Amino acid sequence: MSTRKIYALRRVNAILALIMLIVGLGPSLLAAQSPLGMPYIGGTHLSFYTTELTSDGVGPGTSKLYGGRYGHRFGAAASKTHFALSLQVAARDFESTSDGVYDVAVGASLTRRADEIDPRLSASLGVTASARAWGFDEADTGIAHVSVPVAVGLAYDVRVGAVTFAPFVSPSLARYDARTYVNDVRMSQETGWDARFTTGISARMKEVVLSTSSTRGEHGLPNKSRWAFSAGISF
Repeated sequence: MSTRKIYALRRVNAILALIMLIVGLGPSLLAAQSPLGMPYIGGTHLSFYTTELTSDGVGPGTSKLYGGRYGHRFGAAASKTHFALSLQVAARDFESTSDGVYDVAVGASLTRRADEIDPRLSASLGVTASARAWGFDEADTGIAHVSVPVAVGLAYDVRVGAVTFAPFVSPSLARYDARTYVNDVRMSQETGWDARFTTGISARMKEVVLSTSSTRGEHGLPNKSRWAFSAGISF
């Protein structure tokens, strides 16, 4: 991997990190509770996270990323309404002839249990600050993609023995900014809106939490979709 490529990716990642920090500490809300794909039992969520993007950065190949999720939920356990802060990071390191991929999201969420309708029903509101970066060794190029989707979500708890399952749906509208760099020089920029739709299911048992989901309509992915899975604990 060339020195120019390393510097280009470092610059792209630094810019993305700054953007996400500014957005995350501002009015943003992150999809972080059951209606938006990150279940809680206690106040803290820690999990292994993997996602498959239907893109290798230039075409319809796939990129499999691995990382983790951290979240903290505020409010009493018996409260109808909870606020949560979360961080999600996944990456695939450079290989000898391949590309590096980074995928990060940060922010907060607000979730309310709808006791007036059904105590098993909950709803969330979120605005995610997320960023992806691809780096291509052989071509000395990089792609940076930042998006801020506004999402709502609904989940319904179904108790089966000691396990609580929560199927969820979450439509969202996102503003995105996509840029291409060659030798640390920005060659193109595209901004716009996309509409996304996420479906999935989570499971909670004692301290163990699991979640899987599929998202359609995300800009920058040839088939406009991604699959995600997480497994961890909440205490």
